[in-house]
Amino acid sequence: MKSKFFFLFVLMFSFISLNLLAQKVSDIDIPYQKYVLDNGLTLIVHEDHKAPIVAVNVWYHVGSKNEKPGKTGFAHLFEHLMFNGSENFDDDYFQALERVGATDLNGTTNNDRTNYFQNVPTSALDLALWMESDRMGHLLGAISQAKLDEQRGVVQNEKRQGENQPYAKAYELITTNTHPNEHPYSWTVIGSMEDLDAASLEDVHEWFKTYYGAANAILVIAGDVNPDEVKAKVEKYFGDIPPGPPIAKHEVWIAKMTGTKRQVAQDRVPQARIYKVWNIPEWGNKELSDLDLISDVLSAGKTSRLYKRLVYDDQIATSVNAYYSPGEIGSQFQIVATAKPGVDLKVVENAIDEEVAKFLKEGPTEKELKRVKTEYFSNFIRGIERIGGFGGKSDILAQNEVYGVSPDYYKTILKFVDEATTKDLKDAANKWLSDGVYILEIHPYPDYKTIASDVDRSKLPETSTPPDAKFPDIQKDVLSNGLKIVLAQRTSIPVVNFNLLVDAGYSADQFAKPGTASLTSDLMDDGTAKRNALQISEELSMLGARLSSSSGLDMSSVFLSALKANLDKSLELYADVILNPSFPEEELERIRQQRLAQIQQEKANPVQMGLRVFPQLIFGKGHAYALPFSGSGFENTVKQITRKDVVDFHQAWFKPNNATLIVVGNTSMQELKPKLEELFKNWKSGDVPKKNISRVEHAKKPVVYLLDKPQALQSIIFAGHVAPPKADEDDIAIESMNNILGGTFTSRINMNLREDKHWSYGSRSFIINTKTQRPFLAYALVQTDKTKESMQEVYKELTGIIGDRPVIDDELTKIKLSQTLRLPGSWETMGAVGSSLAEMVMYGLPDDHFEKYSGRVRNLTLADLSRAAKKTIHPENIVWVVVGDKSKIEAGLTELGYEIKYLDGDGNPID
Repeated sequence: MKSKFFFLFVLMFSFISLNLLAQKVSDIDIPYQKYVLDNGLTLIVHEDHKAPIVAVNVWYHVGSKNEKPGKTGFAHLFEHLMFNGSENFDDDYFQALERVGATDLNGTTNNDRTNYFQNVPTSALDLALWMESDRMGHLLGAISQAKLDEQRGVVQNEKRQGENQPYAKAYELITTNTHPNEHPYSWTVIGSMEDLDAASLEDVHEWFKTYYGAANAILVIAGDVNPDEVKAKVEKYFGDIPPGPPIAKHEVWIAKMTGTKRQVAQDRVPQARIYKVWNIPEWGNKELSDLDLISDVLSAGKTSRLYKRLVYDDQIATSVNAYYSPGEIGSQFQIVATAKPGVDLKVVENAIDEEVAKFLKEGPTEKELKRVKTEYFSNFIRGIERIGGFGGKSDILAQNEVYGVSPDYYKTILKFVDEATTKDLKDAANKWLSDGVYILEIHPYPDYKTIASDVDRSKLPETSTPPDAKFPDIQKDVLSNGLKIVLAQRTSIPVVNFNLLVDAGYSADQFAKPGTASLTSDLMDDGTAKRNALQISEELSMLGARLSSSSGLDMSSVFLSALKANLDKSLELYADVILNPSFPEEELERIRQQRLAQIQQEKANPVQMGLRVFPQLIFGKGHAYALPFSGSGFENTVKQITRKDVVDFHQAWFKPNNATLIVVGNTSMQELKPKLEELFKNWKSGDVPKKNISRVEHAKKPVVYLLDKPQALQSIIFAGHVAPPKADEDDIAIESMNNILGGTFTSRINMNLREDKHWSYGSRSFIINTKTQRPFLAYALVQTDKTKESMQEVYKELTGIIGDRPVIDDELTKIKLSQTLRLPGSWETMGAVGSSLAEMVMYGLPDDHFEKYSGRVRNLTLADLSRAAKKTIHPENIVWVVVGDKSKIEAGLTELGYEIKYLDGDGNPID
């Protein structure tokens, strides 16, 4: 359950291209049936029979804009309370839904609405409707003072967690300074600490009575259903719920600013950043669609105006983004740029102003307009594959009904986008972006230090003279050069995804300078023997294709998503990138600077600080896995990487016999193999180095490693060691045991620290899959004054599951149901299928792994999980890493009796 203070999942940013799909925009349709029950509840039903799952999505037309000054944060706080039990199921909402295999289970709050959603197997639809109707109609009797206090603490820790992130203060400053005090968008969704403290039980009850009536809700059911049957079920479960009182609603209120307002702030960040914000029209307005397209002309892709100027050509910024944040009564347009270290923020701002001024004067070119439309259209065709979750079809229908008063209002927005002209964009920019801007500068807070003092404070000093101042069928084949092909055919949309997996990854950096694998991957799409980076980016945009290259711990990969209509041209480009990367020197320097900035960001982010140092502590230096989990390397090694290093890495590892191509989509092996044989006929096989991924021993005793982050608002605790490999015979039992211990919302660690103690917004445990021994990690983000106590609770949970609190029948039953019943919807998208195939390839899993997975889970016994726990968890060999304010937590850590060692951001010892 996570609130979204940002502006995600906006329908207007992606729609289908006429040229690419040979289809009219007016033909795009998400069929639905709409009903209004006698009590005012609006029901929308969409049929999608490709998988036996159902999305249940409820939108209440209430958000933070319905609050009053002095009582902020109520909408989001109430969202949390909706998951804490109702009158007829007085337990955590997740407890019931996880047992029936629910996925995409969450709730979110923004300025204008609160929504609750889940995907369930068709067999669990009645249960989901019962649960949603029980908390809509039968909640008040279950909301107690204890529950209010519990969730108040959870929300306040969520607020601390958000405010502990780099640049977090920008959100509060922008929100409070771009609208007048009386405007309902002038406070943040999560509210203030003072208002949350003041929230009373009476206030909460009144909020529910006012805004959670049936007539203020939209229920969308999408999936493998029959509309008439759904209507009957909804009337059965929801028909007795009162409509609620009449509600006053805000009309459009665009707080257009005039002139320039500027604010300067400091934060503990490594780079300066600038925000430029304009207030613009409301959701559904044609001019908002024009401004949406403008944002992409400015910053979407390497050929976009701001990215090309600031990041690519002038290299004065490491990132720049333009986007809009939609609201029901008014929206915002933002440009955000992060200055390259050492570059004056004024230089960045001047470049932004020049590009915006040029756009205001000339508008976009026809080619730019075609590019951004094509990108939107290709995005949409991928988006409508899903029925639920953020941006799925149920979300689209609910959003358009709530804000547009019709589930198919998206068609109007589609038409706005399709018919937009260069003149429309120029006119909209001049109307809304030529005046009335709020500018926020965030600058790094200097690394101040104190010194020892011998001042005599017993008397005033003398003064002197003053100084100056469903898993699909798998097809397999091998090309003549040894490249293995694994293909799963999916025909639901005309798209084909390719993922070349090369057995390299960060672990191959043991033969190179740390960071080489990552840099090599980042450079692969930045130029070939016959295309430069901008030409590649432009060609991908015109084809409606997506191409990326990346590295993980064990594998490097090159990914392509191609529209079927442009498959041959997309594949030719893909092969060129794989076989002929040119690794231009100037691109290496540009990305090197970005990587150095990334490392600095990691060393400023408390979670990343811990994840950078943990691998070397459990694997030991010299092991292939003893590098930062991000693969970014270290500043001193990244500075030393040469073009020859990158070329040598590619030549050493990118061999067809060392790779597997995973294909998912609208094609067959018969159609595809001849194309691949021709494209890769000159790619020769060869020997590759052998990585050191040998077995390591546990630490002989627990040790605490402390990383100091002065004035941190939270402490981040990590506890872990190596665990058995993915290929271990008990892997499924280990996975299930960890889910009970810390792998799910209702796991022991999270329920202890979040729900019972209220010290954390979220705490978990996880096992990172690798080819050999895997890192096991428990982590907790906790309030500073409970650091020691939280470590004690984590230790208690680790010892308990192998000792006096072994897994019990109820926990085993619940995890069996959760892990098996969620499978039908697990492979709804091609991306999900591709990820599972990649897992099979990376860890040598048999072809029937997922076919037999459910049966193996169902056959698990308590003895299996007890054995798995004892094989995996070793509390007396734990390596602890704590990131927090040393001045506030060191004394408590000392009381634990462990040896304490101090590290810097790269894991080097500090005396």
